[in-house]
Amino acid sequence: MSNDLFITSSNIKSSAFYQSVKNDFVNAWKDTNKPHPTVHNIWYINQSTSYGQPRFQAYVNYEQQIRNQLGGGNVIQQLYRGVKRACNIGDSNGQLQLCNLWNCDLCHILKTSYVLRNSGGAANFGTGIYTSSHSSKSHDYAINVNNQSRYHVILLSHIVVGNTYKVYNPAPGTSSPPWGCHSLEYVPSYNGQMKHPETVVYRTDAALPSVMIVYST
Repeated sequence: MSNDLFITSSNIKSSAFYQSVKNDFVNAWKDTNKPHPTVHNIWYINQSTSYGQPRFQAYVNYEQQIRNQLGGGNVIQQLYRGVKRACNIGDSNGQLQLCNLWNCDLCHILKTSYVLRNSGGAANFGTGIYTSSHSSKSHDYAINVNNQSRYHVILLSHIVVGNTYKVYNPAPGTSSPPWGCHSLEYVPSYNGQMKHPETVVYRTDAALPSVMIVYST
């Protein structure tokens, strides 16, 4: 079992992995009203640590369950999630240690996994794990709670979407997708209240944080 939280070779900027993640992130920045992002570091999260193994095994088990249920096929999407950060983890090669600050959602996720959130009852689709195919949408939630860094963090995550239930308006009372579906996908429409897509899952083993993207705008 490795004790390294990240696979540091992922941050070699000339590597095919780094360039692929960077280009996808920049190309997924769809909101032209927000400043264009500059990627500074990319860290692949090591799932073989004592922190990573439990969430990885739970995710793999659920993925296989849904794959069997649907008779195979692709049940996964890679989506973005912005997270609150109270420390400087990821800013440089020398800042890769977890903090113990109570308000650092990022380090809590890296120690355990995602948690279901409802933003004090104001979430558009109930209590769940919110992600988006638009990195610019996820930027809204990539907050430095102590204004401690000029960088922000978004997690590229593997999400077991299975059969998705498409919606076109907010539904804040949602607690799960309809029977036979495994995730909820908001599809923006011309007259819709929200401009950017979101995907929500309602169980923690449906989402695996995979890559930590450190960027500025």
